[in-house]
Amino acid sequence: MSVYVFLGPSLPVTEARAILDATYLPPVACGDVQCLLAANPRAIGIIDGLFDDRPAVFHKEILAALSAGVRVFGASSMGALRAAELHVFGMEGVGQIFEAFRSGALEDDDEVALVHGSSANSYIAYSDAMVNLREGLMRAARAGVITDATRDALTAIAKRTFYVQRTWRRLIADGQAAGLPVERLADYVARERPDLKRDDAMAMLRHMAVALATDQRPASAAFSFAHTAQWEQLITLVNHARGYGQKPSGEIPPRAFTLHARVHADPERTLAREALFLSLVEEIAAIRGVGATADEIARELKRRGLASKDLAGRTLARLEVLVRKLVAGTAPDKLGSYVPAVLARQGTLDELVDQVQQKWSWLLEQGLAHPALEQAGIGVDRLVRWYRRISGAREKSLDELAASLGIAVDELREEALREYLFAARRPPRRRLLRRKRKAARTTR
Repeated sequence: MSVYVFLGPSLPVTEARAILDATYLPPVACGDVQCLLAANPRAIGIIDGLFDDRPAVFHKEILAALSAGVRVFGASSMGALRAAELHVFGMEGVGQIFEAFRSGALEDDDEVALVHGSSANSYIAYSDAMVNLREGLMRAARAGVITDATRDALTAIAKRTFYVQRTWRRLIADGQAAGLPVERLADYVARERPDLKRDDAMAMLRHMAVALATDQRPASAAFSFAHTAQWEQLITLVNHARGYGQKPSGEIPPRAFTLHARVHADPERTLAREALFLSLVEEIAAIRGVGATADEIARELKRRGLASKDLAGRTLARLEVLVRKLVAGTAPDKLGSYVPAVLARQGTLDELVDQVQQKWSWLLEQGLAHPALEQAGIGVDRLVRWYRRISGAREKSLDELAASLGIAVDELREEALREYLFAARRPPRRRLLRRKRKAARTTR
């Protein structure tokens, strides 16, 4: 069993490894802890986590880990928030930020939120967390750099500022504009570099090193882990991502692979029916208490064969109607979680994964993850004609295509545009795009 730590802008990985020997992962997001349980971890440390452009890590994931006997530690950022919320269930919190949230001295999630770059540029921070501004102002007041009244006034100014825009430079400028005596504060901040999130991250890693070496566990409240509808939805999402060798928090959404398969690689519209079949088989087997052993699964994986169907016209027509209604009434993500198995059986899964990764790498680079018709310089009718030509689709309108696929019209239009732009490698019309900053994410 191994030790894993979710870490981003709070502390450089090189410094973290000098404190604790562990596998360091990017900031945690929804589904990541559940995915990690398959690796049978000994302990999980949570420092940084995503929350803005994707769902944050579920409390239920952490409870599932705790119920499985995995030690879960939290500090500094998202880890401090979750530890304050779940310490009564056995999650181990460390540091001043955790203690402040646990005691109620801090209540707002924005206290630890900031904007930062991607892993490619070492998660460089574009803003400063409120807890760091608050701590820096307190230290400056204790050092006599500013008065207590100035500290309180600057703290209030920082708190009113949207977290994306919070920086020491802006705070000092706003203080000057408000007539506050902040002349010495900039030099103090540059010299002392107060960073409570960093301090707490290092404290958690040191605590983990000692706790895991001695294997001493704190007393924790006993609880019974309950499966809920929301939990089952998360399991479906995780399984969907795993089917494509991805994780739910990856840059390429798992649904992108299913969309590509159904829109561009399924001219006969059979994928949804195959996926529905597997879904229903699993549900019926669960109802009847029927399972499959590892040996049976292994033997089945080696089998190669074709199934023939000979249905009379009326029976076929009736079943096709029922299938269309069942597909329309089944959650897309649920069906999507079975599409990888269908593709694997057809022998096309690896090829499709490569195609989607290439396409989305280019789309993300061009800022075209969600393209509009204006960016492509094409109308709906022309787009449909193009799609019919390359796919062999028989439907003559976008609405008919969407209905036949069981996909929302807007989602289908975007996916068709992605394929159209990528096929021609057309860059977006720059005059229609806002100039964007380097790709950034937000974390807690």
